Amino acid sequence: MNAAPFVLGIVLVGLEVGFLYAYRNGWQVSTLSIVQSAFLAVALIFVGWLGYHEALTWNKILGVGICLIGLYFVNMN
Repeated sequence: MNAAPFVLGIVLVGLEVGFLYAYRNGWQVSTLSIVQSAFLAVALIFVGWLGYHEALTWNKILGVGICLIGLYFVNMN
């Protein structure tokens, strides 16, 4: 048995605790889900690049940029 199941458990608990704290601090339910999904997608691109040596193509970099621009517009008041 390797460390992957334990790390996955810690990550999942961290995501759920983060949701609870965000709701507690007044985030809207619809906005929080979008923000969390976009940040998770961006983080997984870099995890794949660093941890699994996947190619970081211009399409992926453009996708990260689009996610960040979308997050800006979603959180803009």
